[in-house]
Amino acid sequence: MKNMSEEKALEKHRNTKKTLGISVAILLLLISVIGISYAYWRLTLSQTGTNRITSSCLELTLTKEENEINLEDAYPLTDEEGRQTTPYSLSGN
Repeated sequence: MKNMSEEKALEKHRNTKKTLGISVAILLLLISVIGISYAYWRLTLSQTGTNRITSSCLELTLTKEENEINLEDAYPLTDEEGRQTTPYSLSGN
């Protein structure tokens, strides 16, 4: 009888260790997924250089350089709202 209860206790101990190991693995996986998701969400990319577009058949020149095109805090406008803003003057060849 004693041998049977020892086997049950040993089996219970093995199951407990197995359950604990699986729980720790799932917890580590969950923490990793949350950490990577948060890092991706917080990623901020910014541009330091200027945009340059080249074409062999189109040339545009901004004629009023003192009034540069600035899109800080910009948001989409309806056509009616856009017509009420100061336009930029471009010349092209």
